[in-house]
Amino acid sequence: MLQEPINRRSSHISAEHVRRCSINLGFTTLASLVLPLHSQPTLKNISKAALLQKSAEYIKWLQSERQHIQEEMEKVRSEITELNNTINEYQQQLPATGAPPARQHSSHLTDMFDDYVRSRTLQNWKFWVFSIMVRPLFDTYTETVCTASLEDFCRTVLLWLEKHCSLPIFRKRSVFREV
Repeated sequence: MLQEPINRRSSHISAEHVRRCSINLGFTTLASLVLPLHSQPTLKNISKAALLQKSAEYIKWLQSERQHIQEEMEKVRSEITELNNTINEYQQQLPATGAPPARQHSSHLTDMFDDYVRSRTLQNWKFWVFSIMVRPLFDTYTETVCTASLEDFCRTVLLWLEKHCSLPIFRKRSVFREV
């Protein structure tokens, strides 16, 4: 009978030792997660109460960071939704051919045309007369031709040529027909 209390006591001591080792391992792991690496004191230099306090502060900071990130994500989601709506509005304004609206598309080409006419007119004033005759043709080109893809470009250029550049049409448009 004396043997039984000794075995019980021995197994209790062993279980307590395992429990303390487990707790100490937990505190060591907690210290490695919470305390900065460059100033990480050993677990012996910091009390377990102080370690628990620092852990609570760190958890509060993480929660605050998480909240800040969630708010930032919500702002970004809102911006994405707003941008998608704007994109959809612009896409609805595009014509079925895929060409940009004539005003936006032709303004750059018109500016380039005007610059070219100015520079050529400085070289030879007769070019200005020619530009007056060509301007209506140029305007129909910028309104008709689609540059969304090479296929669209080829198709719309051919349509434009048939509609605006045939010989009978040029005869009708001739400014100096009866000279």
